[in-house]
Amino acid sequence: MTALVKTKLAHVKEHPCLESLQHGVALLKEIHNLAATKAPTASFVGLCSAMAVLVVKSIACYYPDAVSLADTGTGDAGMSPQKKKKRRDDGGEKESVGSPIVEIYLASVENYMTKKRTRLYPSLFIDFCNKFPALGLQLLPKFAELIATTDTVEKGFKIVQGFNIMALCLQRLPVKENARYKNELIKFQKLFALALVEATRVNEEKGMTIARIKEIVKPSVTIIKRLKTAFTATTATATITGSGDVVNQNNNSVFADTKETIEGNLGDAEKAA
Repeated sequence: MTALVKTKLAHVKEHPCLESLQHGVALLKEIHNLAATKAPTASFVGLCSAMAVLVVKSIACYYPDAVSLADTGTGDAGMSPQKKKKRRDDGGEKESVGSPIVEIYLASVENYMTKKRTRLYPSLFIDFCNKFPALGLQLLPKFAELIATTDTVEKGFKIVQGFNIMALCLQRLPVKENARYKNELIKFQKLFALALVEATRVNEEKGMTIARIKEIVKPSVTIIKRLKTAFTATTATATITGSGDVVNQNNNSVFADTKETIEGNLGDAEKAA
């Protein structure tokens, strides 16, 4: 029954009306709280996820500014300096403000990764990223940040799930959007490198065994390939700054240093075993 309702929600063509933006945000927060504290099964979380996506669709339809706030000021990529100046002079360039939608999902990311008794499942974030990849991109630095400080993550299997979610969400972002979200991609790259190093340290207490570490290899390769695509200057669509070669060199340097540290971690673990 739950699967049937979820399927029906996914194919709703008309967006339900909302009394106000505040009403939509409050409803979304209530759905997330219900999933985190009361959900009896993974299927129920899936239903909550479908409901949440439907609410986000309605917010995006009737209050698009609440979604576009997540652009974090990078929407002027490709604009000439003269036009950028005119935009500032006209008051068109506003200070970056976080999207209320993203804030709710970020709170759920922390709940899922750190709370022992949480009832959330990865489907809550995967469904969101599938429908709204640009908004989903805003969640990835939080996943990486929490993994980079493994003491905050409740169990090793959640670290693995975090890598899987990051890989899937990043894959959903169209390559043509690289320029628009360059700041987010750069921020995520740095945090992801730290997360990858920390995740390869064997931590038996947290359940981060050699077997678990092997599970993060595939999603990590996917993430690295996607980031290299974003920072490669060989194609016009993938160049996200005016100095693509420099960014690409920095990208290679980050992952070269990371690879060396990971190999050291794994070597120490094998010796200990």
